[in-house]
Amino acid sequence: MEQKQRTTPYVVAIGILAVLAGWGVSGLMYRELVTVPSLQRTVNSQQSEIQQLESQVSTLSSQVSTLQTDKTGLEAIIHTQAEDIQTAINQITTLQRERDSQASTIASQASEIEHLNSQVTQWYNSYLEWKNIGELKVEQTLIDRVPINQPARYYSHWSPLTMSYAGYLVVTVHSSTTDNTYVEVVWDAYGCHYDEKITVGSGGTAVFPVLPSTNVDIRVGNTNLVQGASEVVSVVYHY
Repeated sequence: MEQKQRTTPYVVAIGILAVLAGWGVSGLMYRELVTVPSLQRTVNSQQSEIQQLESQVSTLSSQVSTLQTDKTGLEAIIHTQAEDIQTAINQITTLQRERDSQASTIASQASEIEHLNSQVTQWYNSYLEWKNIGELKVEQTLIDRVPINQPARYYSHWSPLTMSYAGYLVVTVHSSTTDNTYVEVVWDAYGCHYDEKITVGSGGTAVFPVLPSTNVDIRVGNTNLVQGASEVVSVVYHY
């Protein structure tokens, strides 16, 4: 009797699993063979991008370094300019102070010059006055066409008059009602007594010297025996 070996279900199952496992390994290896080059290309591409980015970073770092250097240089320039500006401001302030001081000095000098000019003007005017006095060019009207009258053998007079400078008196009788009219001047000065009478008739002029005196007496009268007289008189003081 021929005996046949029985195949158990376990053996079949194991065989099936082995076949499936073989297929799985083969598929996995196939997929790996297909995927590795693709990944390599990706890696290479990314490395290239990384290198480009690193180059860009290096370039940017260099630019940043350059900009930092420029910034440092500009800060140094700005600092120097700030110092120059402050120096200029200080100089301007100093010049303004000097200007104000000079303006004050100029104003003071201008005031002094004005004062000196005023003094010079006063001195010059005083010089001209004394010069005119020394040359007897000054005249002062003491009496201007004053009408007077007096009885016979009397006189009208003006006294005491002050004469401050040496000079002369001009007495003018513009008109008189008598031919016996006279002019007389009397004064005392420096121990000298002066008394002079000049007849001018019905009209005329008489001149008398005079020294500085405070008691000058100017008289206009007549020598009529009976009837009085009337006159119109002017007196000018020259000195």
